[in-house]
Amino acid sequence: MRVRGATECDTYPVAEGGIMHSPGVWQAPSGARPAWNWVPPDHGLTARLDRVPPWVRVWFRTPFVDRFAYTWMWDHGGWDIVPHHENGPGSTGDKAPLVPHPSPPRTRLERPAEGA
Repeated sequence: MRVRGATECDTYPVAEGGIMHSPGVWQAPSGARPAWNWVPPDHGLTARLDRVPPWVRVWFRTPFVDRFAYTWMWDHGGWDIVPHHENGPGSTGDKAPLVPHPSPPRTRLERPAEGA
């Protein structure tokens, strides 16, 4: 196993799809709160409230206290670290952009016949 400041994830056990539990091999920089204002480079986070005690779940949903819950959850494996995939679905460029196509304008306006 590597030093905790490493940014490579090839030496830490990785689940299927490249997902691993926090803190993994990363250590937040000085002055940063992991999962609150710092995320591992080229990765994202998914909260796993099923792995934390009920009192942390309450913290997680409480304004101003939630930043401490995020850090606590980081230190105790309450986050899944998800790698950023450039070639994920929707980023291949195969799909046409969603642009509305208005119907062509009518060249003649016709009135319905009276009495019909």
